[in-house]
Amino acid sequence: MKPPKKNLVVIFIFLKNNKILIEKRLLKKYQGEHYLVPGGRVRELENLEQALIREVKEELGITPLEFVQLPSNKKIQGLEGHILVPFLVKKWQGEFPEVILDRGNSLIWLELDEVLTTPILPTKKIIETLKKYLKENDTN
Repeated sequence: MKPPKKNLVVIFIFLKNNKILIEKRLLKKYQGEHYLVPGGRVRELENLEQALIREVKEELGITPLEFVQLPSNKKIQGLEGHILVPFLVKKWQGEFPEVILDRGNSLIWLELDEVLTTPILPTKKIIETLKKYLKENDTN
């Protein structure tokens, strides 16, 4: 049985100079700022690709030109029970802002292993899925 779309969140991964774009967000539950991979909810009449393009434009002002959904053997569950669907954006148009446009949270570029130090389990699972994809596709 498919989960309802309102529970789906597209996660957008950008790599540049061997670093990943990360959102620093204050999470009260985890007492302080932590690393999250940016993403957004899928709307009722959208498919995953439409949601990805819309959310990237809303949050970053960037237009994704080429992207791939990362394969995963297991569902990645978000902090609020959402199912996270990660995409690697391979090509894009535009310049990255310093903050998430619709929330104001800071954006930074970090090494993958540095992001793995976060206590946020969904972020770790996304990075592990990405690392596996990059290794299997020999993309660095």
